[in-house]
Amino acid sequence: MNIEVHLHGGLVRYVPGAPRGVVRRELPAGSRVVDVLASFDFPPERRVIVGINGQAAGLEDAVVDGARIDLVPPISGGDARNST
Repeated sequence: MNIEVHLHGGLVRYVPGAPRGVVRRELPAGSRVVDVLASFDFPPERRVIVGINGQAAGLEDAVVDGARIDLVPPISGGDARNST
């Protein structure tokens, strides 16, 4: 099956040849989100938020043919009033 993966934020740097962070992947039927993530060379400690066709997805969720997968790094922040 064929999917389209959209990498956002700092994740784009892991696929330097991808125009605008969009990558097409061919995966076997029955693939899951964890298989999509394994197809990239992300460091093991790299956290990623995943969406399938606009809906939040977990690692064990199935991926369907033609899906749009969004990979987004978590946004961290804090209360600026408490920064030093």
